[in-house]
Amino acid sequence: NNPKVCIFTDAGDGTLKVHEAAAHSPDGMRKLRLSIADSAAGYTFQTGEPFFSGEIHTPGSRFKIHPKAQNTYHSLICVPISIGDEVLGVLSVTGDEERSYTDDEKMFLLAYANVLSPLLHLELSRNRRVD
Repeated sequence: NNPKVCIFTDAGDGTLKVHEAAAHSPDGMRKLRLSIADSAAGYTFQTGEPFFSGEIHTPGSRFKIHPKAQNTYHSLICVPISIGDEVLGVLSVTGDEERSYTDDEKMFLLAYANVLSPLLHLELSRNRRVD
């Protein structure tokens, strides 16, 4: 199914940037930006609500094909990484096949995001002090 996993954080310019990722090229990770206003990950970042789709290319989906995308995905799960009401980032997992994931995987990713949240909070806080 070739999943790609990303943790997106606010780039400060209306986009999300890749904070960490697996199965992405280093160059792709550096350059990838997703609109907060117009992407599935942006929706999750703004609302704190998960995005879960087994067919992201259906009409009405919040998923937008990135103009520089080299792969076609069909499934996507985006879950918020939050501390209280503050969304720090988004954990995103794509799948090549339609209906790649079940509600069980979505629940697993929500639990994983909860475990990641204090670590991401600490790292982002340290980065702000350095800047």
